[in-house]
Amino acid sequence: MLPLESAATLQKGEVGVQLEGAEHGAILGVSAGSGTVRVRYGLDGETDAAIEGSILAIQNDDVPNSNPDVFTMRLGVKRQLAPWFSVTGGLGGGGSAGGGFFSPDAGFVLAYENPYFVPLFTARVGCSVPFDRQLVVVDEGSPGVLPPLTVNAGGTMGFRIPLSPAAETSGHNRASFLAGLGVTSFWYGGGTESPQAVVSLALGGEVVF
Repeated sequence: MLPLESAATLQKGEVGVQLEGAEHGAILGVSAGSGTVRVRYGLDGETDAAIEGSILAIQNDDVPNSNPDVFTMRLGVKRQLAPWFSVTGGLGGGGSAGGGFFSPDAGFVLAYENPYFVPLFTARVGCSVPFDRQLVVVDEGSPGVLPPLTVNAGGTMGFRIPLSPAAETSGHNRASFLAGLGVTSFWYGGGTESPQAVVSLALGGEVVF
C-alpha cells in the first residue's frame, strides 16, 4: 500500500489510529482500490511501532467466479534519526486467490515538520515472496499463471496538515489530514520481465491519543 507518514514519531505511550484509502492505476490499464487501517504506538519518543491491515480490490476484473481481492497485514517500525529524517522497516504478508505471500520492506521518510503544513517524501523497496501458489486466470480464456517472486521500489510525494496546530507542540490529542501521490515499479520473475509501473493517489486521516 502507499505509505502516508511524515518523519515525526509518537511520544512514548501515544497511540495513533489512521484510516487510508487509495486508488491505484497501472500504466497498462489495470486499476485497483485499497483501504488500510493503521495503528501506531510510541515506544521511546524516537521510535514507533505499527500494525496495519489492508484490502486491495482489482476493479476491472472480467473473469467470472473469481475473487480479485487481496488481504494483507504488516508489522513495521520507524526510527527518527533527525527532525526531518526517519528510517522504516517492516514485514508484511497476506493472501489472495493466487495463494499466500510474505513481504519485507525498508525505506526512509523526509519531511519538514511544523504545526501547519508538512511536506513529505517517502521511498521504499521490498519484495513479495509467494508460497502455496495457485493458478490465476487474469483474462477470460487465457491460461492461468502462477504468482512470481516480485521486487518493488517506489516513492511518494505528499503532505500532512495538522488539524489542531497548537496540539503539535503541546503533546495533547491531535489529528491530521494526509495526502500523497506515488509511483511504484514492480519487477517480476527475478527481473527477467519488463517492469510494471503503478501510479497511486492516497488520502488519509490520523488521530493521536
